Amino acid sequence: MPATEKQRVVVVTGASRGLGLEWVRQYRDSHNTFVIAIVRSAKTASKLLEIADDNVAIVEVDMGRTDMFEEAAKSIEALSGGRVDILINNAAVMIGAGRSFVDGPSKSSFQEWDETFRVNLLGPVFFTNSLIPQLLAGTEKKVVNLSSLGADRAFHGAMEVQLASYSASKAALATATLNFHLEFKDQGFIFVSLSPGGAQTDMDDYGIAPMTAAESVGHCLSFVSRMTNKDGGQLRNFDGAKTIAADKPR
Repeated sequence: MPATEKQRVVVVTGASRGLGLEWVRQYRDSHNTFVIAIVRSAKTASKLLEIADDNVAIVEVDMGRTDMFEEAAKSIEALSGGRVDILINNAAVMIGAGRSFVDGPSKSSFQEWDETFRVNLLGPVFFTNSLIPQLLAGTEKKVVNLSSLGADRAFHGAMEVQLASYSASKAALATATLNFHLEFKDQGFIFVSLSPGGAQTDMDDYGIAPMTAAESVGHCLSFVSRMTNKDGGQLRNFDGAKTIAADKPR
């Protein structure tokens, strides 16, 4: 069932689990909102299928396959009525040495970096490009690229953690977010890189995340609702803070 003319339309990538699933859940429960959930395979998205109702539609897209985006945009257009208000680029991978706090680039592989950058950088850049016409037709014109504390050089250096390929991809995405802002700021768009903070998902290998997925997304959603042009191009923390840097280096 497509969105009605009066509904806000939100697209969320990486929606089968973790933070992406929670973005879908909380937007579904918000007033007058239609959510288009992007997953690699609907058959394996059991948790998403459990919460899907008439206000949630599922579109299958592999975010590492930019050649799929043109057809995906057509599928989204059929559901959205040709307009998207908010795009949440949440899909990401953290693989190989990129999951380690201590293993540096010398312990990683080309395949790890190649897949990480295809999904974490090229995916959101070119998926966004495919939806620009629908975002232009939307009312809010907000694009949120989910980032990481590792994308902040001050924090990264102070904490002396690696997560090398993952952090590098998120830092590159933060720069791309700024580039999008500079290109589209005069057309009413708001592009923001947003760190969700430490959230308890399957990426939390060390079991140290202080927030549940629901708490993290709740903070993020609150900030997205109040974002303005002044936030455009910025790397923000989940609560909207401008800086993420640690107070003292180790």
